[in-house]
Amino acid sequence: MDEKIRASGFSIRRRMPDSPLMVRTDGNRMHRVFQNLIDNALKYSLPGTRIYLYAEEQPDFISVSIVNTASYDMDFDAETITERFVRGSAARTGEGSGLGLAIARTYTEACGSAFRITVKGDQFEAAVRFPRQHSPIN
Repeated sequence: MDEKIRASGFSIRRRMPDSPLMVRTDGNRMHRVFQNLIDNALKYSLPGTRIYLYAEEQPDFISVSIVNTASYDMDFDAETITERFVRGSAARTGEGSGLGLAIARTYTEACGSAFRITVKGDQFEAAVRFPRQHSPIN
């Protein structure tokens, strides 16, 4: 994935805590989720823009989101775009099968986490929210 990011010409800006954020989840599925989300951002970002990766810790959850500026009009419903074989725009031809976001949502939910797409103007955000695993004090 690193080589693909370098070859894309996009820069990814990271905003996250200095210390590691720990979650209990299926690492293989989450690897695929974030691979799909980053790949989606690389394919559909407006040339010359940045892709942002945010991670934050809250008392009850840890949230990771990827935000990019779309290179096309986002004329779709945020819920519909995560259905299988649905693509964001009729103008998007060639790359993509319409499965990346569907797989990301399905895998995220299968791991007990939440998946959300938000569209604000030309900004596309895909977010994964992991529940915090609180250990009882003995």
